[in-house]
Amino acid sequence: MRSGFKKNRYFLDVPEPEGADWLSLNGIRLWLPPGKSLSLHKMSLSISELSLDFFAPGWLIVSQALNFILKYLFGTTDKYRVDRITKIGYGLSKVVYRADIIIYSKREQHLVFAVSLLSGEANREAWKRMVREFYLLNSLQKNNPSFSVPEPLAILWVNGGMLSLRTFVTGYSLKFQLPRFCMDLPWEIVAQIAAEIHNIQNVDLPDEMEYYATRREHVLACVSKYQKYRVSQIQDCLEWISANLPPEDNSCLIHGDLLNQNIYVSEGNGVSVLDWEYSFCGDPAYDLAIVTRGKKKPFGVTGGKGYLIDSYLEAGGKKLSEKDVIIYELFLILGWYEQSLDRSTGGHAPEHYLQKLGNMLRRVC
Repeated sequence: MRSGFKKNRYFLDVPEPEGADWLSLNGIRLWLPPGKSLSLHKMSLSISELSLDFFAPGWLIVSQALNFILKYLFGTTDKYRVDRITKIGYGLSKVVYRADIIIYSKREQHLVFAVSLLSGEANREAWKRMVREFYLLNSLQKNNPSFSVPEPLAILWVNGGMLSLRTFVTGYSLKFQLPRFCMDLPWEIVAQIAAEIHNIQNVDLPDEMEYYATRREHVLACVSKYQKYRVSQIQDCLEWISANLPPEDNSCLIHGDLLNQNIYVSEGNGVSVLDWEYSFCGDPAYDLAIVTRGKKKPFGVTGGKGYLIDSYLEAGGKKLSEKDVIIYELFLILGWYEQSLDRSTGGHAPEHYLQKLGNMLRRVC
């Protein structure tokens, strides 16, 4: 039983587009978050108009899908216009677009959406993450956190591919220099967000979300994952970690990717947090390690890791130490080492990461 979290029936069939939450018409399935509805009764009128080719140019897929959704939202094509589709980012299995929409009402309105496109070749885990993230975002909004999250609007499943539609977040990314109106330092912003996320309790979590009951269980699972590598640097690393295990404290909600490009600040809307697809329940130290990543100067300053941890504790975060964060920095390097064994991925050779492990261990031992 997941202490502090509610089980949610909506996740029993993730990611398959089945069940009462999916509208299914002639092979096309549309999902809407609970409490939201389009003019669904109109969708049967000309459902055959939508036939997406997920090997076509992305902007064309996005434009066709938006026209499909908006037509049945408004009941006619006379009340809106898809103005511009702009590619703004991409990952291993998805491409993200900005969609500018003009709405014609008593006065012209300009709406902006973010559209994530998974190709028909995307793996099953990518489909799972997309649906899991949408349910989590919908649940998070009910908690009224101090930060904003994108509002999930719809997921479209057609021809084996998936497309998600959500509100577009504007502002300044922590990846760049902060604007003058922002009085907090970057590590203070990250620390405040992490502390609040780690203290969230009343939120529905998917049954298929990765889950560790305690902080120690999370660490031991990672140790077990890398025991197979009989390399001296790796075995020394795992031995040090096993001698510095965290306490058996309860796990908490983890964002999973609190990098600076996923945090935005704006003068009117405060702080927004994006990309929740890697969220899970585990050790809060993991979220901080994702930020510091074993760098000598996190945030570009000497002592950046210490500043982040101190600010996190001051913001009411879970009790943890610098060693707790270092453990996951080491796991990150081990993960990069594992990826480097597949030379087709490019990047550094495995020896590079073994050297990084040795250097980090010498600094902490």
